Amino acid sequence: MTKIVITEPEKIAKLITIFRNLKNIVSMVNISITNTEFYIQGMDDSHISFLEILLKNDWFNTFEVEDTILGINTEILFMVINNWKEGYSIEITYENNDYLNITFEGEKMLSKHYEIPIIDLDIDKINVPPTEYDLDLVLDSVVFKDVITELVQFDQTILLSCSLDKILLKSKGDMGRVDIQIKEDDIIEYSAALEEKEEMSIYYSGNSILFGCNLYKINKNVSVHISREMPIKINYEMEDCKESYVRLYVAPKISEN
Repeated sequence: MTKIVITEPEKIAKLITIFRNLKNIVSMVNISITNTEFYIQGMDDSHISFLEILLKNDWFNTFEVEDTILGINTEILFMVINNWKEGYSIEITYENNDYLNITFEGEKMLSKHYEIPIIDLDIDKINVPPTEYDLDLVLDSVVFKDVITELVQFDQTILLSCSLDKILLKSKGDMGRVDIQIKEDDIIEYSAALEEKEEMSIYYSGNSILFGCNLYKINKNVSVHISREMPIKINYEMEDCKESYVRLYVAPKISEN
């Protein structure tokens, strides 16, 4: 039997943020549970976005598990998690049958128990190798979310242009256009493997990136990693467990010009 419990309010809030936003990124995920970690992986139907989430065993208050892989429909998971209220702890159990069990318990609160059907997903695990990027920056998570939100108001395709001394994001549609420059004061950390006067311009699906930005409550800072002809990597570290993280990769779009 597998039993996982979270009782600390700050960690519960982060798990709720993750589970509530999964359905906007992927429709199905595999949850791989071992004695060392709780790992989620999934890709969207269009193969534009790839998500991986790693939570180490010591991030949880109770982690008594048997190795298993569980396929989950994220829409059903959202429906369950949306019934959570502040004050509840979360218990996740699996008894080697056809259902994942989620229980909410709280002092002077109703006890709630849910069963989510397990799906057999014929999907091989994707191993993402360590990669060096042309551009690495750390931004305030809320600032990054606000920038992407403004861009997609004008068009779902956004253009990111960067050089050694400038980072510019643009979008243009029937309603007009917007150019947003991220200045040095807005950047917490920055490194670029670019030549002097070299400029890198890449198109992305703005909505796909925005879905990742909606995870901003996980960490006050977000790491963004960019290279030509490679997916942009959006990374949130769990502040209370540095080896745990949430990562979204979004493939670049072919230039429409």
